[in-house]
Amino acid sequence: MDKLPFEVDNRFKICKKEMIIAFLFQIAYTVTMFIIAYGFGGKPLSEYRFIMGFPSWFFALLVTVAVFFVLLAFLCFKYFKNMSIDAYVDEEERE
Repeated sequence: MDKLPFEVDNRFKICKKEMIIAFLFQIAYTVTMFIIAYGFGGKPLSEYRFIMGFPSWFFALLVTVAVFFVLLAFLCFKYFKNMSIDAYVDEEERE
């Protein structure tokens, strides 16, 4: 394969990995919300159970949002990196 006419920046690899993590996180969040909302909420109103004034399926959604928020914070601090977007990068950062 021919050599590229430009030097590939290592930040692109990191950004691609972070994009895949964020995309998979969003898919997991959306699927989980649909499962809870349609799985627990697809009953007649007379069969709903209430927790703290909310229907049980809505309360489960609130708990799920809190859990996913904690997971998102963990991902941001553990796997995502703070990078400079300057055009010129030191040689030490490039390696």
